[in-house]
Amino acid sequence: KHLHEKMIKAKKIIGIIKHVNAFLPLKSLILMYKALVRSHLEYCDIIYHIPHVLNTPPLGVSLNSLMENVERFQYQAALAVTGCWKGSSRANLYDELGWESLSHRRMCRRILQIYKIVTKNTPSYLHDKLPPNRRNLVLLPYIFQDIRCRTGRYQNSFFPDAISSWNNTILTFEHFPSFGELKNHLTSLIRPLPKSTFDVYD
Repeated sequence: KHLHEKMIKAKKIIGIIKHVNAFLPLKSLILMYKALVRSHLEYCDIIYHIPHVLNTPPLGVSLNSLMENVERFQYQAALAVTGCWKGSSRANLYDELGWESLSHRRMCRRILQIYKIVTKNTPSYLHDKLPPNRRNLVLLPYIFQDIRCRTGRYQNSFFPDAISSWNNTILTFEHFPSFGELKNHLTSLIRPLPKSTFDVYD
């Protein structure tokens, strides 16, 4: 119900963006989308997120049906912002605009939330939920044991999924990163550089 209400609000604003497309520059339209549409879709997104599935090539990434519905709103917004025809490639639109998928954004926001929990910038009861540190020959600080799950639904929930993603990410650093370093690293992995055709909008 929560997500359904947010999608209804997002749909109305995307309709407004379509109507003003001819009168505003691209940068203004993108700001409208990020402030007025994406903010609705990302409210509590780290809770309702269901991770995408990586398939063998050439199938690529597949999303849960609910997450696909959410992603369609960003696609509709990309059409409204650019004025492209329906049926245009989602991947090409995102690449042109420099947008990452909402699924990737939710994954990164989960990792960043774990950072806040680890560094005790959240209520203490969340830090108490962290699993024990992982041990090999020595104790590995900030690397946690994977949470055992009996069901796929629990495995996709916040702590099991976020801890797994956190472990995979934090191992790429030689030292414990600052919040800004971690965020910049994650952004560099998922966000394409925006392109401006003939510098029309620069």
